[in-house]
Amino acid sequence: MKQKQIIAQELHSTQSALSNVDLKSGQTFTGKGAFAIDCFPRLLEEMHQIPHQEMTQVHWEMLSWIDLLPTGQEQYRLKIVANTTIPLVCQRCLGDYPQAIEVNSQFVLLNTQNEVDDFPLENDDEDALLNSYEFNLFELLEDELLLALPIVPKHQDENCQGQLLKVVDNMNDQSGENIDLIDPKTGKLNPFLQLKKLKLN
Repeated sequence: MKQKQIIAQELHSTQSALSNVDLKSGQTFTGKGAFAIDCFPRLLEEMHQIPHQEMTQVHWEMLSWIDLLPTGQEQYRLKIVANTTIPLVCQRCLGDYPQAIEVNSQFVLLNTQNEVDDFPLENDDEDALLNSYEFNLFELLEDELLLALPIVPKHQDENCQGQLLKVVDNMNDQSGENIDLIDPKTGKLNPFLQLKKLKLN
């Protein structure tokens, strides 16, 4: 699809610059940079612990352009790419682990809410958003980071067993009991054995 030739305006990598962008002006934009993780309060709420802000950053890039449709209409599009790593709690072993987050999202910006509502849900290439004279790109960036989080945080399988055994060792030290999570039938680790024993007791 043919694009309208416009020199893109560069956005500064500051929260204020991204929080109020006139995407209905006919101007296109580009930008990239990094934000400290503590700039994203909703993302912090999902984390197991708050890392040192100098060690954890969100790297981002954005680009917007205008497509020229065969009908003569113009369609505004926006792409956001971002990545970071945050500590989450594994729901299988309860140990913390570093979770990489990758964002690669494209949007078409429409002029009415009805157009957004009618946008086909089966379109896997892009989502529809309502265009605005005061578009909050920073909020959209945080939204996309949250959507990229795993539904069930957990280690990769090869890492989880060792973490679970550490948890069991801590439980043994605190309770003075010997908790055996090895299933005698299979000889494999079964983290639900202790829960079953507690239920029976």
